[in-house]
Amino acid sequence: MSLEPLRCGSCGGDVALVAAPATGCRYCKASVVIPQTHLDALAVQQQAARLRKEVEPRWRRMTAQAAWWTEWVAVALILFLPPFMSLLAVFVLWFPLSMVDGLVFVAIPSLLPGGALWVWAIASRATAQRLDRGMWAGPPQRAGGSPTCRGCGAPLTVEPEALAATCVYCGADSVLGSQASGDVAHAAGSKVRTLKDALRTWRMRVVLLGFGVLALAVPVAGLAMLVWVALRSAM
Repeated sequence: MSLEPLRCGSCGGDVALVAAPATGCRYCKASVVIPQTHLDALAVQQQAARLRKEVEPRWRRMTAQAAWWTEWVAVALILFLPPFMSLLAVFVLWFPLSMVDGLVFVAIPSLLPGGALWVWAIASRATAQRLDRGMWAGPPQRAGGSPTCRGCGAPLTVEPEALAATCVYCGADSVLGSQASGDVAHAAGSKVRTLKDALRTWRMRVVLLGFGVLALAVPVAGLAMLVWVALRSAM
């Protein structure tokens, strides 16, 4: 943290920074002079806040996670796609399939789309929730005070109806409306500084998750072949 949080000389309470030569303490109403270094840092913070507001709509969509109907579609695919594909294979293929071949080459592979979609929806939701909790602002230092930065613990300047606040001291973004309980959430959020960084991290994790889900098809295909060989040998 490049600057020390501004505090009241009379009561020691945290003082919110404003673009003015002086401000009043919210606790004891004493006048507090704002140093020029803090005013310069506030100007930089206000510019960062404008950039943060451009990202906030995307953050809201990200923390909404997968659409509510995604898991219902996944369950429907798991339940109805295998019998539909089996029935389709009976009418489309010019040669008849045995029960074993139909199970291994049609029914089991038909479970993969719904299963992959269900795993992706659950995992992407858990990823978004974990990342969101790591961005929560800390609790006020005193009752009635401002939320604190998740990175350095300094009081935040909160704008009306803002989703997050940018710390004037360390530049980290903290999500408002929820407050971290304990050091675990703060440690999780300290890996990313801004909402833009968090969105980039979330996209990367979702892409890696997608590749991981696709990779599940390989062991499933291998298992299906083992089942086919075992059933053929038993016949």
